[in-house]
Amino acid sequence: TPFESHMSTFSGSTPRAMSMLAQDMPAAPAPGEQLRIVREHVAALHRFYGDFTGVRIARKHVAWYLQARHPQPGVERSGERRLFNSLRLPQEQLTFLAQLQRTQHDEILAA
Repeated sequence: TPFESHMSTFSGSTPRAMSMLAQDMPAAPAPGEQLRIVREHVAALHRFYGDFTGVRIARKHVAWYLQARHPQPGVERSGERRLFNSLRLPQEQLTFLAQLQRTQHDEILAA
């Protein structure tokens, strides 16, 4: 298994920890669920850091999400990232993510 090569690293771990490492990883959440989680995370960043700093930190986190969403080189929609990075208010960022979720839903229905 993919974990076997890394299991020796944890040879001093407890049997329970070893058992947890050997289990299959859960499936990734569906795309719509991922966006819901991102929206909640961004809202939490705004609440914790405040409007000014929260918006800036959210840019970095959403850029990582968008990069993971399009992992092939050149496929990332850099326009999405540029647009998100231009947003200055928390509500603008949350609205953008809601629109992205609607667009994603429409793309799935069209497929």
